[in-house]
Amino acid sequence: MIKRKNGLTFGGLEQKMFNFSLALILVVALCFTGVSVWQLRAITGVLSRTVDKQKESITATSTRTMDVVVKQSLSNTVQLEAFAVNKVVEAAHRDGSEPSLEDMPDIGAIASSGYVFAIDSSGKIVYSNAAFGPFAASDNDIRNMGGSDLAGFAEKAISGETITGSVTEGDKTYYIACSPIPALECSLVVAMDHDVAHSPTRQLIADYDTQSAEAQAELTKSIGESRRLILVLMTLIVLFTIQLSISGGRRIVKPLNKMVDRITNFKTGDIQFRMEDTYRTGDEIEELAQAFADISEKTMNYVKKITTITAEKERIGAELGVATQIQEDMLPNIFPPYPERSEFDIYATMNPAKEVGGDFYDFYMIDHDHVALTIADVSGKGVPAALFMVISKTLMQNHALMGGSPKEILEYVNHQLCQHNKADMFVTVWLAIVELSTGKVTAANAGHEFPAIRRSGSKFDLMKDKHGFVVGGMDGMQYKEYTFELKKGDSLYVYTDGVPEATDANCELFGTDRMIHSLNKHMKDPPQDLLKNIRSDIDEFVGDAPQFDDITMLVFNYYGTNNEKKTMVMEKTVDAVVESINAVTEFVDEILSEKAVPLKIITKINIVIDEILGNIAHYAYEDGTVGKAKVTVEMPGDYSAVTLRFEDSGKPYDPLSAADPELGLSADDMEIGGLGIFITKKFMDDLKYEYKDGRNILSLTKKLV
Repeated sequence: MIKRKNGLTFGGLEQKMFNFSLALILVVALCFTGVSVWQLRAITGVLSRTVDKQKESITATSTRTMDVVVKQSLSNTVQLEAFAVNKVVEAAHRDGSEPSLEDMPDIGAIASSGYVFAIDSSGKIVYSNAAFGPFAASDNDIRNMGGSDLAGFAEKAISGETITGSVTEGDKTYYIACSPIPALECSLVVAMDHDVAHSPTRQLIADYDTQSAEAQAELTKSIGESRRLILVLMTLIVLFTIQLSISGGRRIVKPLNKMVDRITNFKTGDIQFRMEDTYRTGDEIEELAQAFADISEKTMNYVKKITTITAEKERIGAELGVATQIQEDMLPNIFPPYPERSEFDIYATMNPAKEVGGDFYDFYMIDHDHVALTIADVSGKGVPAALFMVISKTLMQNHALMGGSPKEILEYVNHQLCQHNKADMFVTVWLAIVELSTGKVTAANAGHEFPAIRRSGSKFDLMKDKHGFVVGGMDGMQYKEYTFELKKGDSLYVYTDGVPEATDANCELFGTDRMIHSLNKHMKDPPQDLLKNIRSDIDEFVGDAPQFDDITMLVFNYYGTNNEKKTMVMEKTVDAVVESINAVTEFVDEILSEKAVPLKIITKINIVIDEILGNIAHYAYEDGTVGKAKVTVEMPGDYSAVTLRFEDSGKPYDPLSAADPELGLSADDMEIGGLGIFITKKFMDDLKYEYKDGRNILSLTKKLV
């Protein structure tokens, strides 16, 4: 026995710890090995079941998807082909020929893997690509020849419905779709064998089975290798752990386990680590424990400070959020602010660099003929600047509404702000009053940026006005005002220094030259889009650099007291023949497309042109005489509607007097004619006819807004 200084021998605690560790390691190793092998087997079973379930899912999904795709494809195909055939037949009718389905060389291409046939109103198959079978051409009524599914489908096809579905005939199931061809008084039908349509699904499942079998074989091989590797690793771990138990059992395991237990108990609420006698081993274990204790104490103090700071920060954040909302609400933020006034348009934005800012803009009607414009920049940022901004804005608006001129307003506000201004804050201001009836502008500048003005038909340029001293800087200051005149179509742009002084990552300023360039690049935009695009140019220039200052802008467009836009009128005269329909359609399409009329409305108008001009070509003039037809397009200045006016000097005829057709009747019972005018009435919002000075005049109006 080897005697230790604490009175214990090697055959005592250390030996017991060694024996216990060895037995425990062996048990853990065996359990781990057994569990690992069991898990590998379980994984194999799970993967096998997963593969089977995945196969079932793929089969069901593929079947459903193929079913939807085939039905949708057949439906789209037969509708497009029926539409195309109908148009070809109508065109042929206009030329005086009588085509049939046999004259359509591409009609069979729509069902290369199935059948295509046509059913007339008596149920006969008048055309088919099938030489025999239930879909072959026959003089018999198909409703009396096939099963109930086919008879029901044929009944709906004869009635002129556009339908898609499945039918079972004999021992086969077919996907089937139909669409009417009114010009030939029949319905086009496409059918595809269910088994043919789903052959790709069966091939997909077969490929999946092959790949799954190969993958399972590879997995089985890998699992066998993993088992052998686990046994080798566990043997090495056991040998290494035995050696570790011998060398560090008593001096390391006990204090470390105690330390781990204490740290684990942090989750119970007591998160502070303290020194205990167990850790005082006189070596690195004691140093580690002491380090834990020191860090724990510092962490506790830090947590207390963070808790206090976080609570205070949340309180300040909530108050700043309220302050931001208050500041936003104080500025005019409803646009357009005066929709009933046609003399001007105005838009403004303010983007603070912090939660609240010192910039502000303002505009308000002083009386019916005068509007005040203000833009200002308070020294400093954040909450102090915001408070100073509120006072300045309120003082200016109140004195302006009392009838003061820009000069008087600035002098009054300067005197008020200089009283008890111990923080030495000031504000730069550009203030103007616009007389709307004349366009006369009376303005004063208290140390603010130069405004930019654009004359009608020209570009923006800086207006270098005279600057006075800042407001709030020195009591008793006198300010000068100046006047200029805005003409119809002129624009005025004012801003704070956050625009030209926006800085990129290389400390380069955006500058007034870039600002003027941006203004002129977007000068034809409406006020809202103009400011939005200028801000986009600023952001693109600044890049990832933080916003240094508040960015505030205001644009004022002056239209004058009589600014109604003129009605646009364009006309085209053509020969009253069918061949002129395309020329008139292109003429109208070009006008409407330029005015951004939706394609859906243009399509309806094209159908109306085809109907009305076609009627004039066929019926207005007699004895083969080729007369003239004039088409006029009118649009008001706001482009809220379009009016088409058709004029001809043919025999008097009011197309609006014809009675609407009875749409509920069958094709045999429905009277010929009247359907085109009925469609025209449905597509247009207002129709008027008059016979004046020997001319038929038909006016058709479509509202665009």
